[in-house]
Parts: sequence; structure tokens; C-alpha cells
Amino acid sequence: MHKFILPIILGVLVLTRCNESPKSKDKIVSLPRVKNTIQHNNTPKKVNPKNEVDTPMSDTVKSFLYWFKNNEKQLHQFTCINGGPFSTGTAKTSYYVDFNEVKKEVELLNNSNLFTEQFIQNYELRYKKGSEYFKKHPQFVGPPANFDYEYFFLTQDDYSPDLEAIEKIRFSTKIIDEHTAIVFFHLENCGMNLKHTLIKNTQWQIDKIENDL
Repeated sequence: MHKFILPIILGVLVLTRCNESPKSKDKIVSLPRVKNTIQHNNTPKKVNPKNEVDTPMSDTVKSFLYWFKNNEKQLHQFTCINGGPFSTGTAKTSYYVDFNEVKKEVELLNNSNLFTEQFIQNYELRYKKGSEYFKKHPQFVGPPANFDYEYFFLTQDDYSPDLEAIEKIRFSTKIIDEHTAIVFFHLENCGMNLKHTLIKNTQWQIDKIENDL
């Protein structure tokens, strides 16, 4: 009799233990699964401290490039620098500034509405300084001193192919404050890195053109 009772008791104990949850599992709480909404992008991102998207400031510079392309021929028709090899008659004269022609050129710049008043003043000042230079240092041959490059691109190299591909030029904008910004860009063919400082009064206008060294 006892040899049958002992196995029965052991079986009951085993079944009881199996139905009990371990105390260590009493603290486990099943949480609902949460959908992962994080999107991973393994494409390397170019780091650039300047804003490379189109901005009203870069649009102004682009408008200037189109304006210059369409008006370059007319700009170069103004003989603001005369004399030297361009002298008429038998007697050659030194280079000199023809301010009547300068006035026409400045009027064309003003009518574009692309430049600040300060830009226009500096543009005229360049001719005034040139006039004083030619008076002190008469020059009859060779390119006229300080007027031997394209003022708007600061180069003697050919920028014409760049003006034929304006939409390919990449602009970067650095905002200084709500009224001031600098637009950087590179002209592939002539190799110039330029920066335009822009000022906003009623609209964004070019205030200064410089090399981006």
C-alpha cells in the first residue's frame, strides 16, 4: 500500500509546482509592441555652413547675371575711358575719363534696380580716382591702369561661357542679419570665386562685389 501512495504524492507535488509561477516572474509586465517610425538614411550628407538652397538674396544675384548678360554689349559701348590708343586726330592724348559717358553708364545701372546707392557711389568714385590717376601719371599705350579687367567679375579671363550656363551656377547664402546677407558663387570657366554683399531696404540689392579668397 505505501509503495503505491508515495508515487501518487510525488506526482501531485510535481503538478502543483508546474502550475505555480515563479516569484521572479511576478514582476514581468508585457508591454504592447510600438511601431518604429525612425527612418534611417545611410547616404552621406554634405556639411556646409552656408545655406545652399535658393533664397531671395541668391535670386537677386542670379537676376544680376541675366541682366549683365543681356546688357553687356550696351555697357561696353560707353567709352568712359578715352584717349590713349583711342585718341582721334593726329595728336595722341593720355587716357582720360569721359564723365558724360560715365553718367550714361550709371543711369543704366540705376535703371536695373539691382544695386544700392552705395554701390553706385563707389562705382562713380572708381572713375573719379581713375581720372586723378591719369592726370598725375599720363598713359598713352597699353591697357588703362585699374581699368584693365571686368569690374563686375573682377577678372580679365573669359566669363562668357559662365553666362551661358547661369542655371548651373550654385549659390550659397550667409545671412548676417535681417537686412544684410552675403551670396557666394563660383564661375567655372573663368575660375572666379565671388561674393556679393546684399542689403535690403525695400528689396534685396547688391551693395558690394568682392573676391571670395
